[in-house]
Amino acid sequence: MKLEILEIKERGMADERVIFVAKEDCDIGKYFVFVTKKNEGKIVYTQLSYPFWFPDKKVKKGDWVVLYTKDGSSSFRENKDGTTSHFYYRKSNAPILASPNFALLIEANTWGIE
Repeated sequence: MKLEILEIKERGMADERVIFVAKEDCDIGKYFVFVTKKNEGKIVYTQLSYPFWFPDKKVKKGDWVVLYTKDGSSSFRENKDGTTSHFYYRKSNAPILASPNFALLIEANTWGIE
């Protein structure tokens, strides 16, 4: 995948967020983020919740994409190193990534609708 999860910050707290990094130039509109669970054996459960589909937007290699759980407005900021940080918000009233929950990133290059 061209977009990867870097880390989860402030897990279970008001400023909870998932930080992604672009490994290559890409369109983040091809990525979905869900919340799911896994057990100690690292088996991922197929019950997915809190879907978030990034809007179509081209990002460059090295850019950061930050998905906050809280309410807010999408924005971006140019960084000193020439990369850009892109900020998005799930608009949830409470944290959703406390243990045993984790973020699951899925790339969808093709899909259909009826």
